[in-house]
Amino acid sequence: MMAMICAPVALPGIGTYTARGARDFNSARRLIALLARRGDLAYGRDPSDDHITGSAFVVNETGTRLLMMHHTKLDRWLQLGGHCDAIPDVRQTALREAHEESGLKEITPVGDDILDIDAHLVPARNAEPAHVHFDVRFLFVASDATPLLRNAESRALAWIAIADLAGHNASESITFLRDIDIPGQVSAARNARRATV
Repeated sequence: MMAMICAPVALPGIGTYTARGARDFNSARRLIALLARRGDLAYGRDPSDDHITGSAFVVNETGTRLLMMHHTKLDRWLQLGGHCDAIPDVRQTALREAHEESGLKEITPVGDDILDIDAHLVPARNAEPAHVHFDVRFLFVASDATPLLRNAESRALAWIAIADLAGHNASESITFLRDIDIPGQVSAARNARRATV
C-alpha cells in the first residue's frame, strides 16, 4: 500500500525531507526539536543524550537491490551508516560510512533530499544509558558488480533484493523501501546527470 505524502519539511543544516505519513512527520518534528535543544552538540556521539547519525541506503544501478551489512555488535542486517563524530554534515557522514563499510570507491547520491528519518531507541548497554538515535538516511547508487570489502563492523555484506528485505530485517525502518519507487528515482537521477553532461 502506498503511504500518504506530506509537504516537504526543511531541516536546518541537513536538508529537505518529504514525510510520507504521520510516523515520518513525527520523526522530523522530533529532530527539529533536538537541533533546537542541542545545536551542534546533536552531531556528537555522547551516549548520555540523543544524537544524529547518518545512513546510506546504497542501491544498485537498477534500484532493485539494497546493499546491507550484517552488523557485528547488533547481530542484525542493516543499512550502512554511523555517527557524525561532531561533523554537522549528515550526508557526508552517510557517504563516508558507506565507503568505509563497503570498500566501494564509486558511490553516487540519488538526488539532494533526505530519503528517511528513523528515530529509534538505543537500549542501555554496559556503562552507556539508553538514548535515541535520529538516523537521517540518504539514497545512493553503486554498481553491484564491484567487489565488496567489509570492515570489522560487519560479519558480511550482501546485495539484497528490495522485494526480499523482510527476510533479512522485517523492521519498517528498512522495509519502507518496498513502498517507494526506488527504480524511478535512480532512473530520474541518471537522466538528470546525463542532461548536464
